[in-house]
Amino acid sequence: TQPDGTWMRAEVEGGYRQILGGELGNTIAKFEGGDAFTLSADTRTDGWIGGFRLVGGTGTLSMAGEVSAEEQLQDKISLGVRLSLRVGF
Repeated sequence: TQPDGTWMRAEVEGGYRQILGGELGNTIAKFEGGDAFTLSADTRTDGWIGGFRLVGGTGTLSMAGEVSAEEQLQDKISLGVRLSLRVGF
């Protein structure tokens, strides 16, 4: 691109995440002066992921916005949003 030209692009990503081997164990912890407690590991083994990103700018300035989603336990979805700004000197 030319130094004073503007540009824009859209990006789409998707996939499937799966744990192929191993497992997570429980963690037993205790705060000073308190009782011990257990943090149980998730039983998740797989799930869909996807995202959409829009990026644009000039030679010295660019902005981006992204929305992503990931399938979680018990048929719930985790959503993420990210905005970024890049300035070149």
